[in-house]
Amino acid sequence: MRNIWPLHRSGEVEPHETDRRQHRGGIRQRRFAGSDGEQQQHRLRPVTPEVADSSRAESSAARVILPPVPPPRLRPQVILLGIAALLNDAASELIYPLLPVFLTATLGASPAVVGLIEGAADGLASILKYFGGVWSDRSRKRKPMVVSGYALAAGARLLIVAAAGWPLVLTARLLDRTGKGIRSAPRDALISDVTPPDQRGRAFGFHRALDHTGAIVGPLLAVLLLPGLG
Repeated sequence: MRNIWPLHRSGEVEPHETDRRQHRGGIRQRRFAGSDGEQQQHRLRPVTPEVADSSRAESSAARVILPPVPPPRLRPQVILLGIAALLNDAASELIYPLLPVFLTATLGASPAVVGLIEGAADGLASILKYFGGVWSDRSRKRKPMVVSGYALAAGARLLIVAAAGWPLVLTARLLDRTGKGIRSAPRDALISDVTPPDQRGRAFGFHRALDHTGAIVGPLLAVLLLPGLG
């Protein structure tokens, strides 16, 4: 079939191609015009009282501030361990600051003996803290170790009262530091076991607060009791 369209120079568009492009352009323009019309109609839509009330209610609901949720209570084990730490530290600070005077003035011990007693006691406590933690992890019996530690500390103070010479005071101090060494790591592990992860900082803070409170109460009690005993 003979081509009815004449040949065109390079760069020119055939008539049927021009018609197709114009047809597509008209459809696109009508589509855009409809979209603009809808947008304009949406922008010019009047605000009824019902719409205004619903918008105001939504904004008021968004501004509602809920009351803070109180934190959960500490576990009874944490509270009991804190009270035990308070009483134990109060008893320790009531006696041990006066121990050097008792050794030198009453029992006649030399300053070297006082240094030997305190150095041996603190060194033993430092070593036993490690082994107490290892034993606690292996046996998983933390409560008996904590109770034994506090019981040894209480018994050591009775020995100091009955001491007639510095060797018995040395024994009492070693027993006291032994109790501290075997109870420290299991006590902290017990607090961690019974406390949820998001409350552990609060639990340890509570325990340390009572522990240091006992260290303050002990010397104050000593100051109040010494004039009456003298």
